[in-house]
Amino acid sequence: FFESQANSCSSVQHRPINSTFSSETMQLLKHKDSMALVRTRGMTYADLMKKREIVFHSKDMFDENLEVLAEVVQNTEVLEELNLSCNRLTLADGRFAEALAHNKTLRVLYLNQNKIRAEGAKQLATALEINETLQKIGLDGNQIGDNGAMSLSTALKGNASLLEMSLSANNIGDDGAGSLAASLKENNTLRSLRLRGNKICEGGAQILADALEHNYSIQLLNIDGSRCPMRQTKIQTIIEDPKRRTRHLEATVTKQEEIIAANKKELERKDAVIAKKNAQIALLMADLEFQRHAEEAIAE
Repeated sequence: FFESQANSCSSVQHRPINSTFSSETMQLLKHKDSMALVRTRGMTYADLMKKREIVFHSKDMFDENLEVLAEVVQNTEVLEELNLSCNRLTLADGRFAEALAHNKTLRVLYLNQNKIRAEGAKQLATALEINETLQKIGLDGNQIGDNGAMSLSTALKGNASLLEMSLSANNIGDDGAGSLAASLKENNTLRSLRLRGNKICEGGAQILADALEHNYSIQLLNIDGSRCPMRQTKIQTIIEDPKRRTRHLEATVTKQEEIIAANKKELERKDAVIAKKNAQIALLMADLEFQRHAEEAIAE
């Protein structure tokens, strides 16, 4: 679905933004305070706040048109899917990324075929290091390059919610592939990583394949359309190896046992602290009782 989204822009008939938004509406897209119409179809800011899914696909939107949506993303209690594919967004100013970082409901975000490039990817990566709910992100066709891939790989090392990421057609080479491979050694929640149509050569593909020996969650890693088609076969062989599934289950059990052991140790530490506090309280009570008896004896 990510790839069909990325490739569908050319088949969509674009309309100039002025034919979609009036000049008044353009201002309202930037200022929610009026609570007036943000769409010529009659949608208000209050309406957007009630939406579980918002689709602004192929609306010729620029970053300046995201102020209201950023407010919605940051404050919504119900939004689960947002589609902003096939626009002219760079996200370089960080406003949308900041809203995404603090969002608690969004599960799916499509940003395919925009103009995000390396700087926008850097801003998104910062958000993904904080966000704990987003599960799918589509960034196909944004020319993020190796630098953008490196930023996102840093986010993947600490992110535990993302299940699917699509970075097809992004001018990513072996350096970017190497960074993503390094993140896969530390991330064991991502299930799907699409890298079709990039500039990954033999070296980058080999590093990705080697990373799968240390990652047990990836079920799909697609580098078709790159410069080393034979490596896709090797990657698929590793993914489909039944022993890899066993290793994944063993690793999961081990991790859970480590968590349980750590929790038990923490409980024991807390119990020891409580016991120490109780002993201190008992001493204080005994001291108070002694003082009370001493004062009674003096009074007599």
